[in-house]
Amino acid sequence: MPRGDPDDRLYELIGERIAAARGHLNLSQAKLALAAGVSRVSIVNIERGRQRAPMHVLWNIATALKRELTEFIPHHDELSARLAQPLLSA
Repeated sequence: MPRGDPDDRLYELIGERIAAARGHLNLSQAKLALAAGVSRVSIVNIERGRQRAPMHVLWNIATALKRELTEFIPHHDELSARLAQPLLSA
């Protein structure tokens, strides 16, 4: 669920991009976790933007997904657009 903090929104966008890249490879969260050296629960939380992964973990995830880390980092205008979206209530 999106939150109001700009940093939270940043990590949500990163997580969405990781999930999409994983989906394109038809890779399970468990297999990505094993390749990245983290737990499956960490992958779940990173993809949902609930866990702020350290740089080395993001690097390992990008490597496992055969992507450049920079592909997961949104541009300022993308983050601004996300911040402008209304919050959804559960």
